[in-house]
Amino acid sequence: MSPPGGETDPTLSRLVAQDKTPWYKKRNLRTMYLFMLPATIGIEMTSGFDSQLINAAQIVPAWQECQCNPQLYS
Repeated sequence: MSPPGGETDPTLSRLVAQDKTPWYKKRNLRTMYLFMLPATIGIEMTSGFDSQLINAAQIVPAWQECQCNPQLYS
């Protein structure tokens, strides 16, 4: 997100322009990306698991009884 007026910090722009080293040659960035990748994959896996668990629970007869037979209202 750019600051109001569309102006950027000249110091930051200069530093970015001067930096010619790719990210994969910087150890700190490689380490950061190495930790971020499993975290993002883990978040996606658990959110899918939660949805699957709730959907599977709706098939169980005890769930149907507890929810007053919800398919009758759809």
